[in-house]
Amino acid sequence: MKLRSPFTLIAAVALPLVATAAIAATSGPASAATGPTAAQLLAKTASCTVASNGKYATDDGGASTVNICKNGNVYHWTADLDVDCDGIGTTNCNGSTDPWYQAQTSFETSKGQYFTADTTHYFVIPLPSSRFNYQGAGIKPGNVGAVIYNNKIVYAVFADEGPDNIIGEASYATARDLGINPNPENGGTDGPVTFIVFTGTVPNPVENNTTIDSVGAAAASAFVGNGGGTTTTPPTTGPTTRPPTTSPTTPPAGATTWAAGHAYKAGDVVTYNGVQYRCLQSHTSITSWEPPNTPALWQRL
Repeated sequence: MKLRSPFTLIAAVALPLVATAAIAATSGPASAATGPTAAQLLAKTASCTVASNGKYATDDGGASTVNICKNGNVYHWTADLDVDCDGIGTTNCNGSTDPWYQAQTSFETSKGQYFTADTTHYFVIPLPSSRFNYQGAGIKPGNVGAVIYNNKIVYAVFADEGPDNIIGEASYATARDLGINPNPENGGTDGPVTFIVFTGTVPNPVENNTTIDSVGAAAASAFVGNGGGTTTTPPTTGPTTRPPTTSPTTPPAGATTWAAGHAYKAGDVVTYNGVQYRCLQSHTSITSWEPPNTPALWQRL
């Protein structure tokens, strides 16, 4: 387990709402959404284009061995996983169970509250420094990501910051649902654990595991398909020729033409490239989330 250096948070930041997929429940593990396998995601992160100006340690006082890497507008690193119990206190996460406990997280939920570590899947990024500044890299509070361990994926959001020289940390809930001992004092794992951050995508509500799961699966599918972006061209695993950005001018009866930047709700029917699809999860569409490319969001009729 990492010996986390205590640090003081000046202020928590309320998270912006970028991509939406509103679901009511906030507790319990995320449901499995359609998306790439762990092997597919690991294959995309097998090589490292170094984005950090130096390496991170996985433990306080340990050797610095971990680079932050970049693939398009996606960032990734492979480290250990230490358990973050910061935020709203619970029976699992409090000053008695966690020697490094802090009653706040760097960022807030959609309700203006700190995150609850044993409820929400979240991960930690080191504080900005000359080594790496997540803000300058385009990573925003609440960005969705994938945490992979032992061939299992948990989608999570960026909710807390760690010491600027140490990397490899995620919430109690993330560890638990990856099959890792979530005890903040003696749990965690030496890994390897791979963290992947998809820039530009913030679920709404950001604390909701079901929403995180569906939005994360869609972002991961786009990453696996198009070589590194969640907001670029459609994945190459779609049609053999790139589909037009709009459907035929006369959509089938009862459907509207799919468009980027539109807020769709579950049950909506659209047409794209002459084919009808039904919306499975409420969300705001973005380029590269066309219905054929995001089976977590659209069902072909």
